[in-house]
Amino acid sequence: MKQMLLLFFFVIAASFVRAQDDAQKAFNEGVKLLKANKFSEAERKFSVAIKKGVAAQGLKMSYIYKGFSLNGQEKYDDAIVCFTKAIEIDPVDPASYTDRGIAYSYKKDYNNAVKDFQKVLKIDSIDKQAEAAYYYLGRISSLQVEFQQAISYLDILLKLVPTDYEGYFLRWTAKGNMMHIKG
Repeated sequence: MKQMLLLFFFVIAASFVRAQDDAQKAFNEGVKLLKANKFSEAERKFSVAIKKGVAAQGLKMSYIYKGFSLNGQEKYDDAIVCFTKAIEIDPVDPASYTDRGIAYSYKKDYNNAVKDFQKVLKIDSIDKQAEAAYYYLGRISSLQVEFQQAISYLDILLKLVPTDYEGYFLRWTAKGNMMHIKG
């Protein structure tokens, strides 16, 4: 009986390892395809990685990269679903909220994009994800003709990253649209 139980656990462990190896292989192939802008092929590889994957971190990354592939195909609703799955796996990772916010902004769903970028700032107010959030919040505010709000976001961005030339350009544009010539 004891040997049967050990054999059973060995078989389960071996199939777990095999599935992870298959998932990792598909993920790596997907990354190469994504880098080559072969978005549809990459999407299929990440779908395989998701289907075969069992480890939470691997699944999260597969959903994120599948979302990138879908963004490349302008399938923003599907990308948002993938980023949402990644958030469900790891709800404290600000990068997934940034990725989903970008997908929302691509489809011009600015209200949901703003919610995601504000969530990023609750998790990370000074690092790379915060920089991205302030940048996109500034852009969205400008697009919505909320120039003073855009300037506020971009001021914070430029305090975090004084060499962000696009941030300076966006802020300059917002001030120009307000006819704030001296600014």
